[in-house]
This record gives sequence, C-alpha cells and structure tokens, in this order.
Amino acid sequence: DEGGALAASWTHRNLLGGGERLDLRGEVGRIANSDLDSLSYAASLGLRFPDVWLRDLDLRLDLGAVSESLDAYDRDALTGGLALERRFSERLSGSAGIALEVSRIVQDGIAQDYRLFSLPLNLVYDGSDHPLDPRAGLRLAARLEPVGVASGDDGGFAVARVAASYYRALSRRSSAAPGPPGDPLLGRDSGGGQGGADGLGPVRAPAGLWGESVLAGRLVLGRILGATADEVPPDWRFYAGGGGSVRGYPFQSIGPETAAGTPAGGTSLLEASVELRQRIGERWGGVVFVDAGSVSDQGALGSEGLAVGVGAGVRWFTPVGPVRFDLATPLDPGDGDSPVQLYIGIGQAF
Repeated sequence: DEGGALAASWTHRNLLGGGERLDLRGEVGRIANSDLDSLSYAASLGLRFPDVWLRDLDLRLDLGAVSESLDAYDRDALTGGLALERRFSERLSGSAGIALEVSRIVQDGIAQDYRLFSLPLNLVYDGSDHPLDPRAGLRLAARLEPVGVASGDDGGFAVARVAASYYRALSRRSSAAPGPPGDPLLGRDSGGGQGGADGLGPVRAPAGLWGESVLAGRLVLGRILGATADEVPPDWRFYAGGGGSVRGYPFQSIGPETAAGTPAGGTSLLEASVELRQRIGERWGGVVFVDAGSVSDQGALGSEGLAVGVGAGVRWFTPVGPVRFDLATPLDPGDGDSPVQLYIGIGQAF
C-alpha cells in the first residue's frame, strides 16, 4: 500500500576535526505505483556538534525538503530545526529545540499554506537489552511539542505523545544452543575456531536463545491539545494503520474520513500490540500477534472504536538483526481493503 523506496545517504563523521557528523540523505518513495505524480521525494541534511559546552551535550542542525503524495494528503514542505541533545546516562537521553516548517498541503482537493514554528521536547529511556531484537527490558519515549501558526486564522496547539514497549523472556533452553557462546549482538560464533576466512564462524543463535520465548507489548497514547482537528494541519494530525501501527489495515486508514472517503486524521491516538516471539532454530523464529488502534477527532481516546488486526510472521536472524515477514488480517476491514497485508522489514516490529 505504500510502494517501494530508493534511498541514498552519505556521512562524514569528522567534518571539522572535532567529531562533527554530517549526514546527507535523498529518497524517492512509492516507486511501485504506475502514476509518476504519486511519487514522493525527500532530501535532508543533518549536522551534529558533539560535547558543546558540556560533555554529552550535542548541538544538532536539521534541514529538509519533502514532496509526498499520500492517501490522506499531498504535501510540499521545507523544514529546519536546531536542538540540544543531552545524554543523562547510558539509557536516558533528552532534547529540546526549535523547529520551522513552511508547507503547502492539499487534502480533499483543498489547498492550504502553512508557516509553523514549534518547540519540540523529547525524553527517551531505553532499558532493553538489544536495539533490533530486544528480549528483556522497558522502553519509554515521551514527546511534547507546542506549535505556533504564523499564518492564517488558526491559533496554536500542542502535540503530546507517549510510547512504551516492554519485553520479557518466558522460557529458555540454553542447553540446546549448538557451538560455543555467541556474541549476543552479532549472533556469531565468537570462538573463532570454526569460521571461514574472517575467523568469525557461521551465524548462530546466541547462547541461551535456542528455543527462547519472548512476550512483547507496546502501548502508544497521543493527544493534540488546544485545537480541533480542522484547526490542525493535516500532516500534524494522528493517523493509524500499517506496518508500524496496526498491522492488517492499510497505511493511515484507521479513523475519521473526509467527504471524499480519504483519511482525515484526528486529535487523539490509541495503539496497543501484543506479540509472542518464539526462537525455533539457529536462524529462524516465529511470531503471533494482535494489534489494535483508534484515532478520534473528538478528543477522547478510543471514542471511535478499536480496529483490531491479527496475524503471524517469520523471523530470519542475521548478524545485523532479524529480518521479519508478517502476514496480518483486519477483523473489521473497510470497503475495498485487502483481507491480507504483507509486511517486510529489518528488526522486530517494535
């Protein structure tokens, strides 16, 4: 439903000799569609200055340009931002900054121009044991972003979003793990005695993971304060549905619709997921999952009713993390929705 994408990036990790990092990226999306007008384009520049004024305090500059064509809206925008990022500990970090956006958005055939400025505040805690394949721990991410509208009759608003994920290993059969202990991050034989020319050996299930079962859960709450849905630009509203949201439903399809039947977005968001992950062998695993979500333009979480999707998937474990293949079906599909959605990605779904 989103099509393919082609992206290229270039990074310089020591631009001025003091560890400054420059990231340049370009992307063309939705290339599976036959209509060239539906292609999406994006370009971005990020520049990070480490340890400004204090150790573990970074200054980041971001510039971007995007032209995207989605079912919900068409958007052309220029963005810029300046932020201070602080690592308080190995697991806790936060940021505060200022951002600007100039955009033209077309929704339901109506074009509107926006000039916005915002003050994004972020706090992130990552207590999990692995970035791509967590088996234990808790992750929390909170964001509050007051937004001012510099043009038009609409006033300001604030976007609040909190996301939490929890992981717990239910069982282990470490005695069945073949070979010497592996690196828990790379999944490789760390003994070096049975490898190829690189001396790393074949990709193996890390010790203690052979036959392991993991229960994973995710909860996301979002709310837009100080404005109704019509007063909020379409790209700032909440949407649900798709691979990173509620599997089984098309991208952005859950929630209110415009008069033309396209996604309208809302001012409140509720998403929840439960997934049982089972390691089967050295390279393979399986999952079963239930996803649910709701988007409302009335301000009450869950007031529009939950959309629920169920499914199962396969995991292929590689040295850089699992590759996932998921099949999901919606329990209450909309008119014209496919009965099955296929998702492919790197890393676990959450």
